[in-house]
Amino acid sequence: MDINPLPDALDQTATDTAVWNADDACVVANRTTTFQNQADQTCNSYIYCYLSNGIYRAQIRKCKLYEYFDELLKSCSTTQPEGCINE
Repeated sequence: MDINPLPDALDQTATDTAVWNADDACVVANRTTTFQNQADQTCNSYIYCYLSNGIYRAQIRKCKLYEYFDELLKSCSTTQPEGCINE
């Protein structure tokens, strides 16, 4: 079963507004994985979590031209997921 760290990776700011943080999401996931980049409404990029010096870190990766990250497949595909906006 794949763990989606997105809901647990929210920081609270001084105005009590939830802010998503990719590095925090990778720490919560606690493993090498990929998932949707919540900061990208076009779905053209995704987060790659990797272990570095004992800490899971986030790297933003881009899909190829005319591809979108598919959360179920955990990879880029030509099918635009529902809810993504066009560039």
